[in-house]
Amino acid sequence: TNNSSLLTGGGIHIEHSYPTITNCIFSNNACPDGFGGGICVVDGILSLQDCEFVGNVGGIGGGVYNQPAYESFHEVHGCTFKNNQAVNENYGHGGGLNHARGHLNLSNSVFIKNTASGGGGGISEHASNGMLVRSCDFSGNIAQGGGGIDAGGIGGCTLISSTFSDNHSFSYGGGIQIAGPYLYMLNCRLTNNVADWLGGAILVLYADQKPAMFVNCLIDNNTTYAGATVSIHGTLASEFINTTIINNFGPGIAVEGWEGQYVNVHNSVIW
Repeated sequence: TNNSSLLTGGGIHIEHSYPTITNCIFSNNACPDGFGGGICVVDGILSLQDCEFVGNVGGIGGGVYNQPAYESFHEVHGCTFKNNQAVNENYGHGGGLNHARGHLNLSNSVFIKNTASGGGGGISEHASNGMLVRSCDFSGNIAQGGGGIDAGGIGGCTLISSTFSDNHSFSYGGGIQIAGPYLYMLNCRLTNNVADWLGGAILVLYADQKPAMFVNCLIDNNTTYAGATVSIHGTLASEFINTTIINNFGPGIAVEGWEGQYVNVHNSVIW
């Protein structure tokens, strides 16, 4: 609590190491001009179990900054990220967690009221081997792009049984902004998110290797001021299966793809 660093890890700096951190609290630590208000990991393995990150401030990665080796695997389970800030102007990515490289498995965690001056109020994920998010809650996060999640990994993004509510983006993707090879959403809800430009609920860019797929999802009461609630651009294909898009301010779906792309809407409601 109340620790500070000039460059890396206000609370802990981890390098070339593989600890598992369990049942720990990181609060009000600061590294505003560097990386990781709570924790900074460089070329190590991130393993967090049942930890809390509250009120930490980092230049990039308000709660946690993780930059491991490629092809590595990382796990965050049962953690709380609340009121953390990434503040490095347009590069302040990942209010709660910034993850680059490796594969991230995130489960049973909550991201509440984190802010990022760049992308990803809750999480920023980029140049990674992919991210699996299961049974998580993103609520009240704010960012320049991707209020809840800003994902641009080379491995794509899979979201299962997770909720995105009351997140806000000052540009694209009130709940989620993703630019990667694919997006799969299963049993998720996006509600009451706001984007000042495109994608009140979600913006998808360049899912050009596999379809952008929504299965058993509820997308409701989101607000888009200049574009559609679900805004998809440059994709191979888009599929909506057993999905409801209802009571949103702004058009429901906008799809702009490559020549020959297809859109499959099956057993869904758009109202």
